Amino acid sequence: MADLASLFSSRAKTKVLRTLSCQSAPLPLRQIASLSDSPLFSVQRVLQQLTDEKIILRKKKGNLVLFALDQIHPAFSLLKQIFDLEMQDRIASSSNDYRQKAKGTLDFSCAAQRLLARGREWI
Repeated sequence: MADLASLFSSRAKTKVLRTLSCQSAPLPLRQIASLSDSPLFSVQRVLQQLTDEKIILRKKKGNLVLFALDQIHPAFSLLKQIFDLEMQDRIASSSNDYRQKAKGTLDFSCAAQRLLARGREWI
């Protein structure tokens, strides 16, 4: 089994593992590259490495070669937990950002309404 540090030894590996951990069905190479926003050659190289390490399953279906995380691999549940936690953190962070932007917009709107009200008093 590959050690955990080697699974995250490159940005491309991390992106491919993250992409595959979110999928319920095997994906072809080009779709993995697209979803992970990574160059095709990098994804191809990483998939070969992870397939050799038996973390990823490679399955031929017609003229397509599909890839998926091996759900019986000892690192599968750990990878799934790591990427689920990462996703929850991203959602929480985005939510906080939107909340702050909404508060700023609301504050501006309230200030504008007060100014308009004062202006109407003068007329």
